[in-house]
Amino acid sequence: MTTIPSASRCRRRGWGALAALWLSGVAIPQASAQEPPPPAPPGSAPAPGPAAPAPPPPPPQYPPGAQAPPPPYPPQQYPPQPYPPQQYPPQQYPPQQYPPQQYPPAYTEPPPPRLRERRGIREHDGFYLRVGLGAATHAFTLKTERTKAFGQKWTARGGGAAMEFAMGGTVGSGFVIGGGIYGTSTGRPSYEVETGGASVQRDGSDFVVSGVGPFVDWYFDAKAGGHVQLALTVGGLSLAGLPAGIVDSADPEVEPDEAVQGSGWSVVLGGGYEFWIGEQWSLGPLLRFQYSEGSLVETSDLEEIDPIDVAGYSVSLLATVSFH
Repeated sequence: MTTIPSASRCRRRGWGALAALWLSGVAIPQASAQEPPPPAPPGSAPAPGPAAPAPPPPPPQYPPGAQAPPPPYPPQQYPPQPYPPQQYPPQQYPPQQYPPQQYPPAYTEPPPPRLRERRGIREHDGFYLRVGLGAATHAFTLKTERTKAFGQKWTARGGGAAMEFAMGGTVGSGFVIGGGIYGTSTGRPSYEVETGGASVQRDGSDFVVSGVGPFVDWYFDAKAGGHVQLALTVGGLSLAGLPAGIVDSADPEVEPDEAVQGSGWSVVLGGGYEFWIGEQWSLGPLLRFQYSEGSLVETSDLEEIDPIDVAGYSVSLLATVSFH
């Protein structure tokens, strides 16, 4: 009768056999490594080299219709590819080779085109026109053959009006030449008659001196208003009535209230300042001095009487308006 060993006994026997086999496999190489092989006898053939490796087993054969399993992945031959080391600094913008861009200034409305300044605005040039009106004070002496014979001195004084009207043109920087009319009027002057140191006051009649002639007017600055003027005139003298006693009262042809006229000449000198009130208009005061001489020789009814020589002056203050 055959006895069948148990499973546990078989396992113990198997493990023992495997241990003995492992020990024999380890001990044999160690012994061979410790003991060098004996030298080969002379004349013997060299020991053969190691045997060639056995060829790989053939690939497994699968029955028809069966699908072969996918090939395994190849072994990793290199680690995962890392990113290359940083060989340059992070990308930077190139250095600024021109100044930073500047935005253009905000749009502004361009100024209107400059108008060409017209020549002669507020400047004393070109055509000249002046009108003046004011007040005057007068002082005149009158002489006749009779007053000379009796040693009398007749002086007329009074106040009145003054006027002028002038036109001309500018020939230089602020220098004007032209012609004008200048006149003064004394309303009923008072006569003072001096005889041998005694004086008598007598009333008189209106006395007018007027003349026309050339003049010059010079503005110191063509764009300012200061100026002086000079005029020479010839014209007429008029006495509204003869004062009593100035002519021979025994002459039946002479009446005390008879108008007497004559002629004479005058020199007019003045100065003032005008202020601009427009592009060409100016307004200002004028102080004027006028010296006159002449003779009163005619009346409306008589052909001739004894001449009455007149000489005197007037001082006037006028307001003038000029277009220049």
